[in-house]
Amino acid sequence: MSDKEFMWALKNGDLDEVKDYILGGEDVNRTLEGGRKPLHYAADCGQLEILEFLLLKGADVNAPDKHSITPLLSAVYEDHMACVKLLLSKPVVGFPGPVLECCSPGEAREGLSSASRGPHWSAVAPRRPIVSLPGLALECCGPG
Repeated sequence: MSDKEFMWALKNGDLDEVKDYILGGEDVNRTLEGGRKPLHYAADCGQLEILEFLLLKGADVNAPDKHSITPLLSAVYEDHMACVKLLLSKPVVGFPGPVLECCSPGEAREGLSSASRGPHWSAVAPRRPIVSLPGLALECCGPG
């Protein structure tokens, strides 16, 4: 299977094709023709089942693509909240703190601000936040 065919399967949710490709010996963390890894394509297109399979097979949840975008940020950009929750449930290698932190309303982080009212979540990476996620249905870790 070519990279283009594999990318099509990842984007369109063809789990059988993805399984055949990965179980056939392909590296789940290989950078594909488009400069992204399989996890990026699945996250970007909201393919939750494929994300789960790739993670089970050892896909690196923290791997950046050619633009330094992580699979988490790809899912956030496209508003695939089920994928965001799955990716946030995975450990961040080399990050000593929680992946999520609770922030007060309107708090700006690295130029990101929220117009929402009430507590919201901010996904953070070592030394810098990635993105705000107003309204993500997770328990707040502290006072909001």
